[in-house]
Amino acid sequence: MQSPIKGHSCIDIKETSRIHSDIVPSVLALHALTGCDSVAATYGIGKTIAIKVSRQGHTLDQLGQSTADLTDMFKQSTDFIAACYGCKAPCSSMTECRQQLWAQKTGKSTAAPKLCGLPPTTEAFEQNVYRAHLGCPVVQCPQWISTCCQCRGNGWEADEANKCLIPRNMAEGVPYAPEQILKLVKCDCVSERQTIDMYTSAIIA
Repeated sequence: MQSPIKGHSCIDIKETSRIHSDIVPSVLALHALTGCDSVAATYGIGKTIAIKVSRQGHTLDQLGQSTADLTDMFKQSTDFIAACYGCKAPCSSMTECRQQLWAQKTGKSTAAPKLCGLPPTTEAFEQNVYRAHLGCPVVQCPQWISTCCQCRGNGWEADEANKCLIPRNMAEGVPYAPEQILKLVKCDCVSERQTIDMYTSAIIA
């Protein structure tokens, strides 16, 4: 097939579906977990990598299924994304996958690896999986009737002031970093009050 527009390619949907028939059952879940309208994409992990991993035998048949066991679904999602990052050894959690990749990258280079290139922590990943599981197109239609009620606590939280739902980054009570790390954080910003005091002092002087 040729595109009527010069320089543009024309994709044969029927042929594409035939070529990828072996991964068709996982396509919707794969799309949801690796980034869609309601689920954040993971840095460096695109659809091409996800399809390659799916062809290697990693499935996502639990994601989006209303009857799926959440523990099994999280394990399957963790194994899939860990494989997308190229982890050779099995990982019990995304934090373990993160540690493995950190060790690999620091072992090959003296420069510190970019944090954005590492997998998310287990706590952050779980919230993303909740959103993918609830919003996966496999079960999307039944969700439309009572979306708000079912979204609360499944990767989303209510913003009462703006009357909307916002993504939850971490579960309630889980710190964004260990206390020792948070103590090292220092802000060099000048507050509005300090700016006024400095300006007043300069005028008096």
